[in-house]
Amino acid sequence: KKKETYPISLDNYMKIQHNKIGEWTEEDWIELECFMNRYHRGFMKRLRKKHPSLKENDYQVCMLLKMRWANLALAQFYSISTSSVKQKLSRLKNKLSIADSEISAREYIESFS
Repeated sequence: KKKETYPISLDNYMKIQHNKIGEWTEEDWIELECFMNRYHRGFMKRLRKKHPSLKENDYQVCMLLKMRWANLALAQFYSISTSSVKQKLSRLKNKLSIADSEISAREYIESFS
């Protein structure tokens, strides 16, 4: 049986958390998106279809949320405070058109199918 290969190794996928946003290239994000589509059954394709007005950096945050990154990990990655992460997630909630919902942007993305 042929072993399925991914565009990014699981080891690299897990090491992502130790980098900063400034160290990422467009290719890195493309690789992660391919991995997310494969590992999470077309997650990014479905997200882009349902929410076409999001900006690229919003999609990137959504990928990190889908990977269940904590606010502290997001803050370290973006080199911002945890309160700034909360503001970022609040703005994302508005962009996802779930502002009137009890569900958070994090919960929405983690359960998005």
